[in-house]
Amino acid sequence: MAMKQCPNGHFYDDEVNATCPYCGKEQPIINFGGATQAPPGWGGGGGYGSQTQAPRGWPRPDGGATQAPNGQDGTRGGTGGTGGMGGYGGKTQPPSGWGTNQTGGTGSYGGRTQPPSDWKPEKNTDEGKTMPIMHKDVQDPDVGWLVCIGGPDKGRTYPLKAKGNTIGRAGSGHKFDISLDKDMNISRDAAVASIGYDAKRNSFVFICGESSILYLNGEVAGSRSPLAPFDVIEIGNSETVLLFVPLCGSRFDWINGLKGGAVR
Repeated sequence: MAMKQCPNGHFYDDEVNATCPYCGKEQPIINFGGATQAPPGWGGGGGYGSQTQAPRGWPRPDGGATQAPNGQDGTRGGTGGTGGMGGYGGKTQPPSGWGTNQTGGTGSYGGRTQPPSDWKPEKNTDEGKTMPIMHKDVQDPDVGWLVCIGGPDKGRTYPLKAKGNTIGRAGSGHKFDISLDKDMNISRDAAVASIGYDAKRNSFVFICGESSILYLNGEVAGSRSPLAPFDVIEIGNSETVLLFVPLCGSRFDWINGLKGGAVR
């Protein structure tokens, strides 16, 4: 049997085939983890293992060629890998998006410049939250309170934070900052109202929801109304009456401290 090598590096029996039977068509390569075709740019581990045909341009197992295609050396799993069996822990192809093996450091994913394709960042527990503008030494302080002075929850006090504070009755998968749990006349489906604190202007605003008619100091409330100290809030046909008691205002706020006082 006379073996001949074509310009592309394929070896074939020229007594059986007048021209290279491998050029211009896909090669039947086996034993690549169940695949019938080697991955593009496959590095191999030398000798092709139990494969019956090397990729196009790959050196012969018996040392008939001295240079692997694309600058690969036959012992590394492509550029950027370390030595050994394919250079990627026995795999013949690095993960998608894999980079060069450089010295590790912060953000380098343990010495690699790109994370593996299935890598996910750690969950940010503050993602999606509205963070108040406050002094760096103060952690989510109260800026005022709502005091229930009438209805089933009479006597309860609800803190207001430096954000939009929702008012409703918890249940059906809904949670509210101010939950009037005992008032069965309040809908569970959505917030009936909210109270927002504007840290830049050091002021409060009352925002109506859509599930109930709301009253502010005995009058039907508009969609957005400024709140003043000791304003009274009533919710639709409910018996609940809420009294607004601010902490932040003209005399004090968490950014500038107590005005005219010694506490900062």
